[in-house]
Amino acid sequence: MNSLPTVTLVSLSNWNATTNRTPEFSWDGYDADGDSLTYNFKIEEYKYIGSAVCSDDRSNDTLEEETYSPLIDLLCLYDNGYYYNWSVRANDGVNWGGWSSVRNLGITAEISINLSLAEVDFGSLIPGDIEDTSDGDPNSFVVENNGNVVTNISLNSSALWTEEPIDSAYYQFKANNVTEEEGAFNWLLSIVNWFDMPITGDVVGVAELNYHDDEDSAKVDIRLEVPSDENPGAKEAMVIFKGSLAE
Repeated sequence: MNSLPTVTLVSLSNWNATTNRTPEFSWDGYDADGDSLTYNFKIEEYKYIGSAVCSDDRSNDTLEEETYSPLIDLLCLYDNGYYYNWSVRANDGVNWGGWSSVRNLGITAEISINLSLAEVDFGSLIPGDIEDTSDGDPNSFVVENNGNVVTNISLNSSALWTEEPIDSAYYQFKANNVTEEEGAFNWLLSIVNWFDMPITGDVVGVAELNYHDDEDSAKVDIRLEVPSDENPGAKEAMVIFKGSLAE
């Protein structure tokens, strides 16, 4: 008489919280008859709060190893009110055994941005001069998404000009592509034409910046026009970049 196989979950631990969107799951299979086993891994999202909509049930019933890692990032974030249940069952070539116990998993958002080019120097300008970074001289700001989620990049700045201390066409910005990383952000939702730099408040300049290493950077170009009545002397401003969850 054939004995049905059983499965004991090993890792991840129950109610594991991780920022890894392709974590490795593992288990131990047992068959009293010593048969070779194949496994059925399933993971299902469950909503516990909030208005976000996410669907990400997955199943693979052809596994021969006692481990599984998703090939595509898990989509539903704990931050948006979702967790996952996962379990495994085994087949001994005759029939499927029962499902293992169920464990829970939460995928936590990690928002982390970095300026790989963090300073723009326009050199010497005189009243009436107009200069910008779109031609690469001087260089643009470059912001990278080093987190694990699609991220909106907001920015604002301290005042640059004494005679134009509020938002104005004398100090502007726009988002642009990094060479060979075209498509890293949502062009239609981003500010890609010259826009007055916000001095009070902030604005999303780069929308939905990707987090995958080959496509996770964007330029922020700066345009200056020196007011005709601006007093001489060194001028500087601090631009603040802020990341927020965009999925």
